[in-house]
Amino acid sequence: MREHGPVTQNESRPWGASSVRRFAALDMHGLSGSPRRRRLITAEFMLGTVALWLFAALLLYHGSPLWGLIVLGVGLNYACLAICAVQLFPAGRLERQVEGVDLRAEARRYTFAQLLLLVPGLVLVVFVAETLTSSRS
Repeated sequence: MREHGPVTQNESRPWGASSVRRFAALDMHGLSGSPRRRRLITAEFMLGTVALWLFAALLLYHGSPLWGLIVLGVGLNYACLAICAVQLFPAGRLERQVEGVDLRAEARRYTFAQLLLLVPGLVLVVFVAETLTSSRS
């Protein structure tokens, strides 16, 4: 995955190249780019991961393995976003990631992508594929 630099136009489709990092960056930045939003979204990703994993453990423990695995998969999706959020948190990285991006257009495009967070493990698969692809280049 690219550490710095703006996202290019060919990366504009949901879950395309560097899309997990881009999704996290757009969510953290929003339209205003306020430091408060950056902190809140990072906390959402981190606390959401922990809460979903705890809920999955509860479901698995109390005899609902299918629902437990589904919730665990959604928690893994959030974990990938949390990792990206932590990577983008240092000063300047988030701004470089969204530099030159039409934030309003991207916000509309990623509204659908937010629903994909509910597909267990989908973001994890894309995140791992992106990481492996970028480590080879």
